[in-house]
Amino acid sequence: MALKLLIVLSGLLIISNTVYFFKYNLLKRNIISIQLLKKLMKEIHLEISNLDNKYEVCEIILTKAINFIKFSTRGSLLLINEDGLFEYAAIKGYPEELKNLKFKKEELYLYKINNFKEPAILTDIDKLDKSLLTEMKYDKLKDLDGLNIKSTVSFPIHVNGEVIAIMNLDSESVTFEKNRQTKILYEQIKYDLNSIFENYDVREKLTQLANIDELTGLINKRQFKKIIDKEIEVLRKSSNKGKNDKKLYLIFLDIDNFKNINDEKGHYFGDMALKHFANLLKEYFSQDVVSRIYGDEFAILCTEGNICKIQAKIKSLKSILEDNIINTNVESFSYGIMAIDEKNLDKSYEILMQDVDELMYKDKNHKKLLMFNIDDYCNEIHTR
Repeated sequence: MALKLLIVLSGLLIISNTVYFFKYNLLKRNIISIQLLKKLMKEIHLEISNLDNKYEVCEIILTKAINFIKFSTRGSLLLINEDGLFEYAAIKGYPEELKNLKFKKEELYLYKINNFKEPAILTDIDKLDKSLLTEMKYDKLKDLDGLNIKSTVSFPIHVNGEVIAIMNLDSESVTFEKNRQTKILYEQIKYDLNSIFENYDVREKLTQLANIDELTGLINKRQFKKIIDKEIEVLRKSSNKGKNDKKLYLIFLDIDNFKNINDEKGHYFGDMALKHFANLLKEYFSQDVVSRIYGDEFAILCTEGNICKIQAKIKSLKSILEDNIINTNVESFSYGIMAIDEKNLDKSYEILMQDVDELMYKDKNHKKLLMFNIDDYCNEIHTR
């Protein structure tokens, strides 16, 4: 009897020790995984700290995550756009054409199963997508090899409590494990991703505040200088390679008699005049870089087109203002235009702005461009 009891107790002790060591090893693996994750997140923070492009940020995050999660071989990161649709910001292992697809939240399985609340492991991807997508979108996804997946770990990413992105890590041959260890790890990844995107969102907003004119929504002088310097550097490199056929055009504009608007009608109407003028510039020069430099002074950098087309836009803009003086309070504006090419590539931003500013003041004083007779030039071009 005593022997049987001893055997039973020994068995229970062995089982107890086995369970203990199993739990100990599981805890140890969890700790190691979390430590490695912390190291990974630190690397990501360092790599994206100086990046302004959100797509580059997404590429880095996705690449690091695929390399970190065992058995994941490819994946995607989707951001929600202004229309509330999810679009691919980064993909790995899929054709670039996949980025042409956009999805409503109702078309994403993570929304269906938990309303983007927590990470989830998805299997039978083909069947899931077929039940949620339109036939055309499903076929397109299938043609682009987007359904050749054994399983997916899907992570919702939140900023200020709102879902702003989804990251999918895919395996073509293995079903990701569902256990307590992976649940803890995936929750920690979700938490860290939220932290990264919240920090980036704050930094992006601070950068925007530093680069955007608050009244008009145009970029400010500081950002305009950065863009011009970058474009000129591209021109210089092209010129050094013998490819110097491209030109930039710099326009400087100043609202005529703007002080009278403030003095006679008040600063509110002055601000409204600036906003309206800025909106017209954005509309007419939508493909160009438009900036509010200071007060009632604006600048535009045209990277495409020619002097005749630019002049046509300016004439049209002047006509619009003349027909809407009562609504806009802006009667007219003065401007100067100059080309930036191999003849003045050696000049600094400050000197270029000074040169075009002088042209604008000549127009303000004499109401015509003295750089050259653009109308005659354009007529000559058309009659050739």
